[in-house]
This record gives sequence, structure tokens and C-alpha cells, in this order.
Amino acid sequence: MIAALATSLFAQVVTFDVPVSADRWMYPFNATPGDRVAGSVFGVYGNSSFDERDAQIFLGFDLTEAGIPSGLSVDQLRCDVLTLTIDVVGINEIPYDPTLDSNESFADPSLDLDPGRAVTLWSAGGREGFTACDFPEDGPFAIGSPLGTGVRTVYCQAFNEDTFEFLDVSNSVRDDINSAPLAVGKIEGLTPGQAILPYDRMEFEIDLSQPAIRELLFGVDQFCGRVNFVLASWQEPTDMTAGFHSFFMRENPDVIFGFASAGSLAGQIEILSPCPSDLNNDGNVGFADVLVVLGDWACTSCESSDVDGDGLVGFSDVLSVIATWGDC
Repeated sequence: MIAALATSLFAQVVTFDVPVSADRWMYPFNATPGDRVAGSVFGVYGNSSFDERDAQIFLGFDLTEAGIPSGLSVDQLRCDVLTLTIDVVGINEIPYDPTLDSNESFADPSLDLDPGRAVTLWSAGGREGFTACDFPEDGPFAIGSPLGTGVRTVYCQAFNEDTFEFLDVSNSVRDDINSAPLAVGKIEGLTPGQAILPYDRMEFEIDLSQPAIRELLFGVDQFCGRVNFVLASWQEPTDMTAGFHSFFMRENPDVIFGFASAGSLAGQIEILSPCPSDLNNDGNVGFADVLVVLGDWACTSCESSDVDGDGLVGFSDVLSVIATWGDC
């Protein structure tokens, strides 16, 4: 793990590259949760015993090791870039598909005009007393019977802009949910339709422009210290030994001895000041902070006193200070 920190009066910038700290194959018949050497993702359509995104992989990344403490208000976190990578086991010959397919094409495969199915990355949600933050990698798939839809304790979730809800998208075709994933898996140097080979590295560049992206990544109120994801796919297996995507887990000997990589997360996160108008850091927004703004008047390179971040210290910054007058 490598983490670099830079600080200013406004933000601490943390650049990091951390390995997965928890990975679990979320499949009803996984007999060795938390200890598997590989996990697969595949889909099943129209079976009431299984979710459409049937086999999923839960991935958790501990960012406290990179210098981002738990307990921060989610409002203090701003992500500038975030990329997840994971190596393919490649036990099956699967055509590479870096494009999203329509819901209709899962119900009617003839509508999918290109070979293969994409691997998609989602935020992780929890139920039955679990959140994605406190779910252990050897935790239960479900409370009660693992058969049925909508029963898994941790699942792929997305934000619905119409209802302002976070939804389980494991059955998005049945439930008519068209929310986009955080990212689609890409493999550098591979042409769509080509076979994915063992040890190919799949990369997910997370779309940080999505609505509610901060909450999807860090939670709603306080950051728990861990960022949690789910991998999924509509790739339908030919049988239970072939025809599906498979990825290295951190317990795999190839990962342990450095021949392959399980999940890793790299990026840059800014930890914003809880009180950006407190320019002299005395715990109070007041006249002394107005004097700081006046002292840097018309400055175009004074980030600390450019409270509203418009590139120029001026009257709008005085108004920003006045708007937050009082104790932090």
C-alpha cells in the first residue's frame, strides 16, 4: 500500500493504492465463504429461486490504512479519481464485452448484438441487520433459506433519481430498473469479441459524475472507513463448470505469491475541512476571518482565502464567511 498526503487549510489530499481487505463470493451454494480462491459472476433469467444477477462478488477496501479515518462526515469527502482492478482467472473462454446491454436483451438474448456480457461494478448495499460496512467476508449469504430473490444480505445497489432511493438492482429486468453501474470492466489491449485470457487484468474506472456518488461510495452520514463494491454480470453459464467470468480472490496462492492480483483500489480523495470559512483555524468564523479575505483581496492564487473557490478573492468570499458566522 502506498499513500501520499498533501494538506492545506481547506483539504487534505490522499492518494492511495490499497489491496482488497474483504472479498466474498455471494452465491447461494458457496460452502467456503471468505476462503475461496476464486469467485465467479453470472446471471440467470426467469428463475424464481435465484436473482437475475445470481453469482456476485463482494469487495471491501479499508481506507483507514491509507490515512482516511472512519467517523468523518460524508460531506467532508470528495473523490477526484477512483479505479478498481482485478485479475481474471480465465478458466472459461468468455468473449470480451466492454459495453452495457439493455434490460430487454437479457430477457431476449437475440437483442444483444455483440458477443459476451459485460462485467459491471456496483455500490454494495445491505439488509437483514447488515450494512456493507459491517458485513464480514465469511458472513451469511442470507438469513434463512438462500433460495429466492431479494434475500441476499449484501447486494449490488444503485440510486434511483426519480424516487431518491437506493435500490437493490439484482433483479433489474424484472423490477424494470434502468440505473447505470458505477463502471464497466475494461481490459487494455483486448478487442471486443476476443477471448478473455487467464491473468488478464480488468479495470473499472468509476463514474464520479453519477447522482449521489458520494453516498454510494462513502455512506449517508458518517464514513465507516471501508469502501464496498459488488461485481456482477448477466453472462449466463453453459453449465456450472463453464461459460462464466471468474476472478482471483485474495486467498488464491497465485495472489499470495505475487503471480496475480486480487482486487485493488487506487485513487485520490480530498478530506475537506469541516469549517472552510474558519481561515485562521481558531474554531470560530468571525471578524478575524474577514480580515484574512481583505488581506488577500483580488488575489488569484490564494486558495486558502478563496472560500467559494471561484479563483478570485473578493466580495463573494466575504459573503461566504458571513454566511457561516459563529462557532464551527
